[in-house]
Amino acid sequence: MGILKSAGDSFMKYGELIINKTEDYTRIAKLKIDIKRLETEVDKCHIQAGKLAINEYNNGNKSFAGFKDIAASIDAHNAQIDEKKQEIEELKKKHSQDASQTGE
Repeated sequence: MGILKSAGDSFMKYGELIINKTEDYTRIAKLKIDIKRLETEVDKCHIQAGKLAINEYNNGNKSFAGFKDIAASIDAHNAQIDEKKQEIEELKKKHSQDASQTGE
């Protein structure tokens, strides 16, 4: 019975570890999707800024007042991207620490 109990304990231990890793990988995948979405929003802002610049230039307006809001939006998206990338790095660091502790 000792062998079966030991095997059961090991199975439970590694089962929990696998579940935790799966949750972390799922979280990383979701963060990467969020990053891609935010990068798409930044690209849209760049396109909008370019169209605005051309339109303003063609109309003789050199002040480009509309850039302030677009630049703020780009900065906000980039800040969110940086936060999500940092969260991914923290999850990866957690994984490497877990792996070294379990001997994987």
